[in-house]
Amino acid sequence: MIQGMKGQVNKLSSWYRIGILLIGIYAGTLSAQRPYVLGSFPRNGAENLLCNTFISVTIFFPSEGKILDPVTLHQHSVKLYPASNPDHVIPSERSYNQEYQTLYLTPLAVLESRSDYVFEITPDLVDERGFSFMPYKLHFKTGDCLPEKDSVIISEPIPDTLAKDTVVETGPPVPFIDLVALKAQYSHDTVTVSWRTYTEFMMAGFHIERSYEGDKFVEVKKMESKGDSDTTQYYKWLDLKQTPGPIYYRLTVTDIYGKEYVSDTIEVYLEEIRFTETTLENSRELPIEFTVKDKTTMAFILRSESNQIVKRKAGAIPAGNQTYIISLDGVEPGRYVAVLQTGKHTIIEQILILE
Repeated sequence: MIQGMKGQVNKLSSWYRIGILLIGIYAGTLSAQRPYVLGSFPRNGAENLLCNTFISVTIFFPSEGKILDPVTLHQHSVKLYPASNPDHVIPSERSYNQEYQTLYLTPLAVLESRSDYVFEITPDLVDERGFSFMPYKLHFKTGDCLPEKDSVIISEPIPDTLAKDTVVETGPPVPFIDLVALKAQYSHDTVTVSWRTYTEFMMAGFHIERSYEGDKFVEVKKMESKGDSDTTQYYKWLDLKQTPGPIYYRLTVTDIYGKEYVSDTIEVYLEEIRFTETTLENSRELPIEFTVKDKTTMAFILRSESNQIVKRKAGAIPAGNQTYIISLDGVEPGRYVAVLQTGKHTIIEQILILE
């Protein structure tokens, strides 16, 4: 009798385990068909974002799913809120691009500085088959939201007529870049052209253009974008063997659709002071060529090999390019050291005066 009861219990236990297994398989099958987020911009855990940032996520639809149900795209299914107050949903524009399977959320209010935020997709968002999305959360933190004076944000403006829960079937996604404007510094005959970006989204590359007159620009270097990023990216290029005088640069930024954005023009002035002749054979005139951006003054000293000063000269040098002649009448033939000083430069040169 007891053995018969044990057998029945064992049978019931086996059927129970089989039932649990089937339910698990069914639930797993349903879960495998639910759409989910494949990637995001910014990345989860990003820091120091601007207070006008936006969020985009790439959606993956398993099986026959092709599109989300736009009726379910609202502030309860896709939302942004402070990490410290989940009930305070930030008013936002929500849009969906079917071609690129990308979902966007753009806050309609400026976010608080140095604050933690959460972007969330809830199961209230469903696809056309009725399958709810897998829950998703993205955490990020804003910075001090005080961009540098030369920071330039390039993006398409958000129409004022859009309601906060409007579903928009836009064209391609909107590229975005926060660019710290172009800088140029020179050393000797080399110009270092540099810039950095705080945020890049769907950018193709950068074109450095140069002009010696300030109006006719020619592309001299093309650099590819380092890709979508929410962290600072640095770019640099060396323009070698440049002649003294003014040089103008500008940057053309190209997005993946071919649209161009042109930066402001900057100028760098390569100054040079040099002795054009260091061996005087039939003359006692020492030529010095000045190429300077601003008016300056110069002091000239000529010393003999015994370190005695045999010539002094001082004078004003106008801006631009000109040659200054120093007369060495009365100076005996021999080897000398010439020292020339201006407000920015010190040049030391060996001078040989022949019979």
